[in-house]
Amino acid sequence: MVIQKATGHAAHQEIEGRIVRPLGLDQSRWMGTSPTLPRPNAEAYQLFGPGSRVDVTDPMPVDYENLSWVTTTRNENRFRALLAVGWYRSGNWPG
Repeated sequence: MVIQKATGHAAHQEIEGRIVRPLGLDQSRWMGTSPTLPRPNAEAYQLFGPGSRVDVTDPMPVDYENLSWVTTTRNENRFRALLAVGWYRSGNWPG
């Protein structure tokens, strides 16, 4: 992956150190190879027809080494709000 080649660190370490911690996203975490979400978590169901409610809560398989992140709605809203005001361009990272 490009991030590892450029920094010498795994992508999840760079994301943690450069984004998650500096922005105070204390409810966001890298899941690694864990096949389940941390508790407590919201549950999601999909209806595939009458009487066929299926629990689809567990995360989809991804590139676990780099991209297996979960967060809360609060942290996602904070991240999006900071993107909207341009924190990534200003160099003024919230603490």
